[in-house]
Amino acid sequence: ELGLPLEVAVLGVLESGYDARAMSHKGAGGVWQIMPGTAGHYKLRITDKLDERKDLVKSTRAALLFLRELSKQFNGDWDLVLAAYNGGPNYLRKMLDQHKKKTFWEVSQVPGFKSETLEFVPRFHALLHIMKNPGEYLFKIPEMEQAEVFDVVRFSENISFDLLSKYAGIPLEMMEELNPHLKENEALAQVNFYLPKKFGNLVLKKIRKYYAKLRLEKYRKKTLRVVRYRVRKNDTLLGISKKFNVPRGRIKRYNRLRSAHYLRIGQILKIPIYRSVKSRGRVAKKYRRALSRKGAYRVKTGDTLSRIALRHGTTVARLKKVNRLKSSFVKAGVLLTIPSTAKFQPYRVARGDTLTGLARMFGVSVRAIMRANKLRSRHELAAGKTLLIPDQGS
Repeated sequence: ELGLPLEVAVLGVLESGYDARAMSHKGAGGVWQIMPGTAGHYKLRITDKLDERKDLVKSTRAALLFLRELSKQFNGDWDLVLAAYNGGPNYLRKMLDQHKKKTFWEVSQVPGFKSETLEFVPRFHALLHIMKNPGEYLFKIPEMEQAEVFDVVRFSENISFDLLSKYAGIPLEMMEELNPHLKENEALAQVNFYLPKKFGNLVLKKIRKYYAKLRLEKYRKKTLRVVRYRVRKNDTLLGISKKFNVPRGRIKRYNRLRSAHYLRIGQILKIPIYRSVKSRGRVAKKYRRALSRKGAYRVKTGDTLSRIALRHGTTVARLKKVNRLKSSFVKAGVLLTIPSTAKFQPYRVARGDTLTGLARMFGVSVRAIMRANKLRSRHELAAGKTLLIPDQGS
């Protein structure tokens, strides 16, 4: 792609033995032993958590771009290119101009020439000769397929290796081996993260599922309260969402409904009301209006739960349960839901109904339904039969 000879691959062996974690005493790092200044020029980031000189893909491209630039500077003389890669292009150009030399072999004889660079070019040629003629030196270089051996993924936020190992089932050692550029065992947002081939999509799917669950939990914690609403005849999800001024999709997600078009009469929906409802008068008005269908009461100065319960023909225990109160203390101005005084409501059994399903639907126990209808067995249900469903808490 960049028009460089294949032999430059030997440079990685000479520099580091293809060890991505290699660091020199002068501060060069990665397979290609790139110095911090060169890394910045080729947009390789070095931070407290990241060193992209150790990212095999990015650092390889940066090294090849650097070699191509050196090839242009030194007119394709690869001995000079290699010397410049090791000793620095500015140093080599200065030595050539100052001593009026044209080739590496001439300038290397100048007294005071860097000893490391003096040895670097001959060592490269020696290693290249060995790798081209391994049989002469009694060893064999295994053939390698030119195929992608890993997937590259990017996450939208930082994720620890421990979390990836737990929820995506990736061995910790594998992640550390493939991602030496990540210093703190943490995949960083919008930074290349390497996985074995065919693992990428699987991991992304599992992590999305994990974060979806996390967002749902966070979302639930933000709610002011969760109102229980019993579906009535002719109700639609859109209509219910308008009553409570809560987006239809939010109600659907919160109740894990597969379809927005299928609601059953008597079905209990949980309506999440956000804290922001308090600060918007128009929304709060709709909220109060919706609650008034079941009965609502705004606490006044001097009120107690006992007085409110007595006034509305209910009990303190039921008031606390319906309003999810942890104590019997209640502040003036708070809007309380008053539970219905009806003890039972009729329900016509549909085909496929079970007592367990009805109990879950209406939020009561199976035993309470059986006791109210004098049923001896859980199996005494017939389609079309009318059952009396006891009110919650009765």
